[in-house]
Formats: sequence, C-alpha cells, structure tokens
Amino acid sequence: MSKLPALLAGLVVVLAVEASEEGRQEPAGNEARNAADETRETLNEAARSDPAITARVKAALIGNEEIESGRIDIQTQEGIVQLSGFVDSDEMKQAAGQAAREVPGVREVRNQLVVQAADRTIGEATDDTVIAAKVKSQLASESGLETASDVDVEVSQGVVQLSGFVSSEDEKSEAEHIARGVSGVTDVRNDIRVQPER
Repeated sequence: MSKLPALLAGLVVVLAVEASEEGRQEPAGNEARNAADETRETLNEAARSDPAITARVKAALIGNEEIESGRIDIQTQEGIVQLSGFVDSDEMKQAAGQAAREVPGVREVRNQLVVQAADRTIGEATDDTVIAAKVKSQLASESGLETASDVDVEVSQGVVQLSGFVSSEDEKSEAEHIARGVSGVTDVRNDIRVQPER
C-alpha cells in the first residue's frame, strides 16, 4: 500500500509536466493559427480587389460562347464593374451583363456596351484603330486631365465610346471635348462615370 501513494504522486508529476509542456506549445499553436487566419484574410481581400474582380469577369466573358469578348473593355472600381465597347447584338450585350453579375465580388454591373453590326471593312477597322490611338494620345497629353489612364477609348465606324471612372464632372466633360476634337471622329458617346475619390 505504501507504493500506491508514491505511484499516484509520480503519475500526478508526469501529468503536470505534460500539461505544462502543452501549455508552452499552445502559444506556438496559436501563433500558427493566427498566421493562417491572417494569410486567409489577405487572400480573401486580394480576391475581392478590383483587379481580381476584373480578371474574373474577363475570364467569365471569354469562357462564354455567346459572347465575343474581343471588343469589350472591363473596368472595376470598388466592386462596381463597367462594361464598355461594342457588341454585335442585344443578346450578346445581355449575356455579357449577366456573366459579369454572376462573378463573386461584383457589387454592381454598369453595362455600357453599344450594339453595332460587325460588318466593317479592314480599312474601317484600321481607321478606327488610328482614331482610338489619336484620342488616347490627346487624353494623355492634356495637362488638365489627370486621370487619362482611367478612361477607356473604343471606336467603331468613327463613333468614339469613352468609359471608365473619373473624379469630377469637369474631367468627364474635358475628355469628351478632347475626343470630339480629333479628326475622323463622327460622334462621341460619353459613358464615363463620376466616382469621387474616397
């Protein structure tokens, strides 16, 4: 019987040592869990970022057989996706808008796509490319328009479509004024959205 209390005392000591070792390991375990949580949160934030949303919308449009995505521009700001450019039919415009809405992280879709027949000659397509380059160049060289890089320019049959986001009505109007002054432009559709900087 005298051995039993000694054995119990030894067992208590062993359990106490193991408990204290586990207690020392737990902070390391907590650190690992915290690091994993932070990494997971960083990845979630990156997935919700505007560039990530834009990439997912592009992938969704490319993967949709109903949509010819080559003439569609996509811009995203704070989860708001703006589709601009030219498509061949109302059905294609609607399909593009629906595909964008289904992408995780998209808060809103502004579908500014213009329906315009694709029966252009090679010369017309070349002219449109030259006009687009001229408009982009003028926008970039204007000293009063600080957000030229935030404005997309698409041209079809001489019609210029401006889209994107700027921080003021003045910038929006200035972009349209510049586009109208470029030779070869027959009309300007100004679909630029004003989003004051936060």
